[in-house]
Amino acid sequence: MNTKPHIMIVDDETDRRMLTLQVLKHALDVTISSAGSVKELLYSLVQNFENGQAIDLILMDIQMPDVNGVDGCRQIKEIPICRDIPVLMLTSMANPKVLEKAFEAGATDYILKTADPIELIARVKAALKGKAERDLRVAREQELMQLTQQLMSQQDKPKTTSFRDELTGMYNRAAFDKMFKESWEKAYLEKVALGLAFVSIDYFSEYNLAKSTAAGDRLLKTFTGFLPTAHDGVFAARFQGGVFAWLTLNANQLKQLERAETVVNRVRDARIENPKSMADLYVTASVGCAILDAASNPRQEDLLTMAQNALLSAREQGYNRAVQLNSLQDDGPFVSL
Repeated sequence: MNTKPHIMIVDDETDRRMLTLQVLKHALDVTISSAGSVKELLYSLVQNFENGQAIDLILMDIQMPDVNGVDGCRQIKEIPICRDIPVLMLTSMANPKVLEKAFEAGATDYILKTADPIELIARVKAALKGKAERDLRVAREQELMQLTQQLMSQQDKPKTTSFRDELTGMYNRAAFDKMFKESWEKAYLEKVALGLAFVSIDYFSEYNLAKSTAAGDRLLKTFTGFLPTAHDGVFAARFQGGVFAWLTLNANQLKQLERAETVVNRVRDARIENPKSMADLYVTASVGCAILDAASNPRQEDLLTMAQNALLSAREQGYNRAVQLNSLQDDGPFVSL
């Protein structure tokens, strides 16, 4: 099986197309195909996918007869299996209006045909790296969803521990513990980071006292709608009481914090009144995030402690916020949240 990145060059000028091909083939360890028109490109894309040969990057001339590069890019992005292929536009002149249309059509970048070969190679390398990183992220998300599906299937077996929280319908603490162990082992073997976030409903006990237990139960059910799901590449569960958690395989610090802040904003924007809250007039949430490289940190308990401490820090700072810790602050035992 060929694992080299596969590039397609689309240019109606044969000499220019061959020159670009030779420059890239000399500098990079890649597979390169070429086409003289958008029609020929679309045919080649279908043939390659049918043969199990994915395309990793398309270099396409903007000025071509019949169908120009901008319209060609748009046609490519309308094909579901081709939407994630980066398209690098080749142009003789950087016309702002034309480039704007190219980016609107889904182009990733552009480069002048008169550019130095070094710049061409650098742009291609950057585009291939971005594609590879995205493919890896999607693969990790699919793995996490597969683990989730495996967990669900075990509920159909007799005498198996229930993995569902009866009130909210989410996964429960038993499911979290199992998934955490399996995700940590996978992260360790694949040398990637595992992310963990705890999110709590601020002043949840006080809300129950003020509104009733039944109202608290309704809030818990509503709250699940503010959390990320498997479609976001996470495994989410109700951890205990008014505390929920989610796991992210191959986690990214910036993206994890952004996701946590999104949850905080969603909860506050729902404007659910909490007369007993000391943080706001409405129900709010606090999130504690942590990430650890499993291969270099053999104790999975450290990740739990970091996420716990991050949540406590969010509460200490006034609630209604997300805090992320990137190093172990407290090596004490994990305690109840």
